[in-house]
Amino acid sequence: MNWLYLSSVNSTNTYLKDNYQKLKHWTILRADYQSKGRGRLNHVWQSHKKENLLCSILLKDAKLFKEYSSLCLIVGVSIYKLLTKLGIENVKIKLPNDIYVNHGKICGILLESIFLDDKPQALVIGIGLNLNQKSFSQRLTATSYYQIKKRAIDIDKVLKELVKILKIELEKIKPNYYQRLLKQYHNTIITK
Repeated sequence: MNWLYLSSVNSTNTYLKDNYQKLKHWTILRADYQSKGRGRLNHVWQSHKKENLLCSILLKDAKLFKEYSSLCLIVGVSIYKLLTKLGIENVKIKLPNDIYVNHGKICGILLESIFLDDKPQALVIGIGLNLNQKSFSQRLTATSYYQIKKRAIDIDKVLKELVKILKIELEKIKPNYYQRLLKQYHNTIITK
């Protein structure tokens, strides 16, 4: 694994997409701040500096392109397992790319693929996980580890644990895995 850290970046996903050719499979980039953090459908991802986990993971594995539809759910399941391990209850996976706790969004996932001459080159998994942020704009229905547990947590330790869980989950991927995961986690998945 190749671990990168930047104090500030426009977007961790954009950085990996712009530099994927010179980076290795399983490059993990974490930043303290994103000036143009984004989510799915060009939504803006806002985060206070040095308070949350803002990261992207670059994967270069042809097998993963074949099971692309399973990837967002696998990432969601990995974050569900991570938060449960951190003692957080009532975690829900909101398809296709959000994680909620008690009706507050705690995490967003942005999965992007990179093509060159119509051939898949790499995948980028972007994750914004609210950890130590104490307050959010009133227009946002958001929550954080700090708001739930009333204490801060080490961002790097959380990232390492997440990568460990995600690696194990990705190794389980096989044809039609999406349907199996839907069945297995149906009690934790919300679709609206």
